[in-house]
Amino acid sequence: MARTLVEPLLSLTFAPTMVEASQKRNVIPALCVLEVDSRLQPGQTPEDAREELRAAIGDDGYEYELIEAIGGTGSSMRTPPATFTNTSA
Repeated sequence: MARTLVEPLLSLTFAPTMVEASQKRNVIPALCVLEVDSRLQPGQTPEDAREELRAAIGDDGYEYELIEAIGGTGSSMRTPPATFTNTSA
């Protein structure tokens, strides 16, 4: 259980958030658009996300487009909340 809770904090994550396909229940669409939110860890790049996606689902039958490409970021531990809670600061 702990691994399930901690792993997303320590690795790249993918979360499918939007799907667009046919407007009719009984029509098989020619195209399906899936938008996936991914969160990079500090030091990871959008290319790392592309490689992880390719490893998970292969590289055939879909187009990959980055809508917003920002590498993983980190914050200094010397932020105001940390200085209030960290007695060694």
